[in-house]
Amino acid sequence: GIFAIEGEPVSPKDFLRHRQQTFGFIFQNFQLLKSETALNNVLLPALICSRIKTQALENLGKELLEAVGLKEHIHQNINTLSGGEKQRVAIARALIRSPHCLLADEPTGNLDEETKLQIFSLLQQTIKMQKKTLIMVTHDLSFIRSFDKTYTFKQKSLSLMES
Repeated sequence: GIFAIEGEPVSPKDFLRHRQQTFGFIFQNFQLLKSETALNNVLLPALICSRIKTQALENLGKELLEAVGLKEHIHQNINTLSGGEKQRVAIARALIRSPHCLLADEPTGNLDEETKLQIFSLLQQTIKMQKKTLIMVTHDLSFIRSFDKTYTFKQKSLSLMES
């Protein structure tokens, strides 16, 4: 078969580059480097793509960590952070390259109620202001009315939910 992004065929050779530029991933189990700081974890995807650590990139990483409420933890090692703090680092990391599409697996699952609302608001603002797509897998139905389209997956079947 043929793999295409925005209607353009993508060769297997170019797939990795397109995936890095197109998608940001928020993993349920974080996938953070335990030996690194919060900031270095956020910067990693951008460094892989550009291989150059600039002051502007570092400033963006700090801004994203501040936006998710982790200003005081920027230089803290990942091992010393709580589960909710690690989740917020993972969200900031997913946003660092300003991807076209965010793929989020339970992005608020490890957060308390107040932080959950703050993070969901940040994700909503980001996707609306920057015209991004958010594909979120969650068991938390409290956000259901916030999305343009909502699908359910039951018994191996994906169905569009009625408003």
